[in-house]
Amino acid sequence: MNLIEIRAGLRRLEFEPATESENAAHYAAVEFVRPKPLRPGEKVCVPLGSQGSVLRELVGEPQLIETVKLERDQSEYRYRVRGPIAAMRAQHRSVG
Repeated sequence: MNLIEIRAGLRRLEFEPATESENAAHYAAVEFVRPKPLRPGEKVCVPLGSQGSVLRELVGEPQLIETVKLERDQSEYRYRVRGPIAAMRAQHRSVG
């Protein structure tokens, strides 16, 4: 499965612990913008950096939350993806 790696246009990042007694975050939510819409069912990967020696990522199908009209017939598409934090896998298709 090809995933689109999101490295640009990041607007918001939230970490959510699984329970109040745990220190490490198990879930994350990321908002990002793109100049072009994603296709229905398309999944993205958002690198989250490392914790200890483990590189982490968030993989999921984002939801479109807002479309903003810009100058000259251009638009900005704001998405939100939420899910469990996972150890980073192999390379993904990097699109933005």
